[in-house]
Amino acid sequence: MPHTWQYLIILLTLAGTAAVGLRTGRLTYRAADFTTGGGRFTTGLVMGALTGAFIGGTCTIGTAEAAFRQGLGGLWFTLGGGAGCLALAALAGILRAAGVGTLPQFLAAAYGTRVKVWAALYTIAGMFLQVGTQLLATVPLLSVLFHLPPPLATAGATLLMVAYVIGGGFWSSGMVGLVKMSLLAAGILTAGLSAFRLLGGWPGVLGTFPAFPWLSLWPEGVPAGLADGFTVVVGLFSTQSYISALLAARDTATARRGFVVSALLIVAVGLAGVAVGLFMRAAAPSLRAAEALPAFLLGYCPAWLGGLALAALLISLITTGAGLTMGIATILMEDFYPLIRPRATERQKLAAARVLILLIGGAAFPFTLAGLNTTIFHWAFLSMALRGVTVFVPLLAAVTLGPRVPPVAGRAAVILAPPLVLVWGLVWPAGPDPLYPGLAASLLVLLAAGLLTRRGSRTPQQGHQPDHR
Repeated sequence: MPHTWQYLIILLTLAGTAAVGLRTGRLTYRAADFTTGGGRFTTGLVMGALTGAFIGGTCTIGTAEAAFRQGLGGLWFTLGGGAGCLALAALAGILRAAGVGTLPQFLAAAYGTRVKVWAALYTIAGMFLQVGTQLLATVPLLSVLFHLPPPLATAGATLLMVAYVIGGGFWSSGMVGLVKMSLLAAGILTAGLSAFRLLGGWPGVLGTFPAFPWLSLWPEGVPAGLADGFTVVVGLFSTQSYISALLAARDTATARRGFVVSALLIVAVGLAGVAVGLFMRAAAPSLRAAEALPAFLLGYCPAWLGGLALAALLISLITTGAGLTMGIATILMEDFYPLIRPRATERQKLAAARVLILLIGGAAFPFTLAGLNTTIFHWAFLSMALRGVTVFVPLLAAVTLGPRVPPVAGRAAVILAPPLVLVWGLVWPAGPDPLYPGLAASLLVLLAAGLLTRRGSRTPQQGHQPDHR
């Protein structure tokens, strides 16, 4: 259990971080400042917004848990995150040159405005599921630390999530993300170095664990490892929160630097989690795998460091949900609100954006309560699949092939593939990850519609001859 000083450190850190989020309201004068930072983000703020939304429970507690079970194979989530950041950095110029603010707008620019509503609805649904997943992961930690019943822990997590972004919107995401990364550097990365030292460095690791499976990146085979990493890359390409971080930069070079730095930090956090997981496997092999990181922080770190790192863990979980909430609000404000109030003033837009944050948090609260006894990973996989299938294949086709893709083919892929994912996930919840059949369906629909469109355009109409007179 945490010591009194650790409780104090955790509470002060949570309150201070929430205050940072609320204070950034003074930086938002327009709706664009709230939803995309007004295109004024520095490298540090781009990194803060991206890592704030990405580094959550899976990168920290989940990586340590996976390493406790299978060693270096636990790195794949963060390796995929790093690879996805580098890929988006390479495409930053193309995505920013499109002059749009949301993923549905980018798809609409390539395939026509009719696709925008479908893309928006599917991506919002996917992100909302992930908001609930982050809250589901936060509730047990709050319950254990503060002895709160699940409903009260859910309410506390939801209030913190809303507080982190309602003040300054995307500015809050960037600033709170910077605070979080500072805490992670001081807490989780230091804990990882400490665990590595306690293992006796690399010679100690080699002397403690067999080379396979513990020191292999492929404990379940090469295809399984690559599939895990690829899933994360798809998620990065398909989530508004991460694209918003790219678009918020003041120029393309700044965006690229922010994403490259983020890639390095994400992998570093993963390495720290693996070190802790391996040490706890050697020190307490009967421990529940999910408790590896919290147990190390409480049992093997100085009280101040353990408290700081636990606060960083809580903030990581909550800010990931907050970043996704901000992504949903951005799509609603950019793609739907102008249809309802086309002549709204900037003050009205700002007020509407903050109301949307409250409404999303309010909707997430009962969803999380209803899902307390369900499997977190089921909702996480369904969320990733729904977002990925909607965006990934059509987005890559638009970026790499441009006008050579018939608009009807892109529209067909966006509209028809996501329902397959929903049916797959609901009918076969214990089956394989629905992302891959969904991506295959998206690609097949795009190719089939494209071929049919080209064939139809090349077939001469019967009974009609051109007039050369």
